[in-house]
Amino acid sequence: MNFFKTVESWCAVGLISFFFIPWIKVLDLWSLSGVQVANLSGEYSRLFTIAFYIIPILGFLVLYQGSRNQLSKWLLFVSGVYPLSFFLVAYFLHGQNFTYLLGVYLTATASLCLVILTFISNHVKK
Repeated sequence: MNFFKTVESWCAVGLISFFFIPWIKVLDLWSLSGVQVANLSGEYSRLFTIAFYIIPILGFLVLYQGSRNQLSKWLLFVSGVYPLSFFLVAYFLHGQNFTYLLGVYLTATASLCLVILTFISNHVKK
């Protein structure tokens, strides 16, 4: 089966590409993409930056493992739950300070699809 015709592959491509679409608007002046938010290191540490870059790396891992027909349900689950939990924590810590833009919602949708596909996909290894 050609992996690049599956929903899992498109969700993984979404995790990667949505990282470059504007995510938040600060003070109604600046729009920041996921890359720009990850590179903000004012009050946050390098750990924050690394944790943010894990989102597209998980997308690349899903694509790589899927192209080799070795995609596991655990990788799909982690690739979906990690960005969702990251957004929930960020929302509860800074929810009222920012306006969330299309990139956040598209990334959350791709993540939610990966979580759902963990349970309903029949061509993924356990």
